[in-house]
Amino acid sequence: MTWLNKWFAKSEQTDHVIEFDMHNHVLFGIDDGAKTIDDALAMCEQFIALGYKKISCSPHIMSDYYRNGVDTIEPVFQALQLALKERDMPLDLAYAAEYYMDDVFMQMVKPRKLQLSYPRRTIGYVFQLKVSLIQTQRSK
Repeated sequence: MTWLNKWFAKSEQTDHVIEFDMHNHVLFGIDDGAKTIDDALAMCEQFIALGYKKISCSPHIMSDYYRNGVDTIEPVFQALQLALKERDMPLDLAYAAEYYMDDVFMQMVKPRKLQLSYPRRTIGYVFQLKVSLIQTQRSK
């Protein structure tokens, strides 16, 4: 068996080091991710099967295509949270957003109107935002 086979071989171990996913499109009907609540629940089942305990839902926000904001994200987030609870699915949810860096994005940065995370205790999106900004600046 090569080192590559050993690295990617299935393991009987069920302990997972990574229990938090910070980028997915599980919120249904608001971007190119899950289309229905059933799609979203199936995705959540897969996260649970992989050992995830928490995910931060991160739909697209693009001023000319996915015009999402708290007003479109929050109701879908609440509906998915309720559906998980009704089914006793052990997955903690948070939400943030994947921003397209267009003119509207830049206008939102200055007054700090970005939806970086909910609930506030969720961390990581400021880091992802900084990395994205650095990558954008390097590609110019």
